[in-house]
Amino acid sequence: MKKIHIGIVSILVLIFVVGGILIYLSNSNVTGRVVINTPNKEISVGSVPVIEGVVLEIAKQNGYFEEQGLDVDIIYAKSTKYLLPGLANGQLDMSIASISAGTFNYLAEDSNARIIVDVAKRKPGIIVRKDLSNKVKVMEDLNEMRFATPRLGSASYYFLAKILENSNINIEDFDMKSLKRQEAVTALVTKDLDAGIINEPFGTLAIEKNIGVFLDDKRINSAFPESGQQHSFLIATKEITDDKDTLRKFRSAYRKAASFYNKAKSGSKPERTRVIEIIFDYTDIDKDIINKSRWIYINNDAIPDKNQLEEIQDYWLRNDLINQKIDLETVIVS
Repeated sequence: MKKIHIGIVSILVLIFVVGGILIYLSNSNVTGRVVINTPNKEISVGSVPVIEGVVLEIAKQNGYFEEQGLDVDIIYAKSTKYLLPGLANGQLDMSIASISAGTFNYLAEDSNARIIVDVAKRKPGIIVRKDLSNKVKVMEDLNEMRFATPRLGSASYYFLAKILENSNINIEDFDMKSLKRQEAVTALVTKDLDAGIINEPFGTLAIEKNIGVFLDDKRINSAFPESGQQHSFLIATKEITDDKDTLRKFRSAYRKAASFYNKAKSGSKPERTRVIEIIFDYTDIDKDIINKSRWIYINNDAIPDKNQLEEIQDYWLRNDLINQKIDLETVIVS
């Protein structure tokens, strides 16, 4: 009986040793070095279902985040103004934010928040109702007309103010209508609206439906060069910016996605087909409209434009729409 007992123990020890060897080999590469299988770093990013979020979606859907060992969860909201509180309460690690006055106020209040990458630059388009196109040729022709722009302090409000700098009219000269993108297109159809800043792809949608035209005032082009105007960027919490390795990996994946997007923007295939599919997936915008619209500008290096942000901040400050000026040298993490 004693010999049998010893035999059983010996067999169990042998099984344990062999099992350990197999586990070791399964976690080793061909050179014999042990590979530790660590879980991907989880990151939650707030976004909105518009074209500006395309680089995030490319990086996720093309697997660039996963290549860097990141598990990125993109959480959508109707507007960026609903996302910033998520940064403050810990629900989000990052969030897309526009150049609105509210974003600058948030950055002033949260001393730990940092801008880490450029999301998009945009060349705003002013759409005039088709039946008014022969009457409206320059900005001054819009005087006292019903004009659509989002709320006071929004990015589009700033765009309009910049366009009007070299004109003979003021924002106050418009009959302002606070309408969302699709609402503005509908208002053009019902003739409850004469013109407005209608961001893509809804500007192209209005043109394709033959209810609107782009206002071809050269001052719009001069105010906004081909590289566009800073429109949005990505804000991260202190936990992310303090984790240099995670930040480096995120930026690497993001820049790879930005390069993929720019190939698509230039018409390169299959990149363009792929990006149109990705935009359709998360916006449900018609693929033909996406293809025909004026695509946003994104730097391959995704570095935020400090000079443009300084200019925008100074405008909000002059017009008493932000409480204090922030030091962008500190807020933008290079």
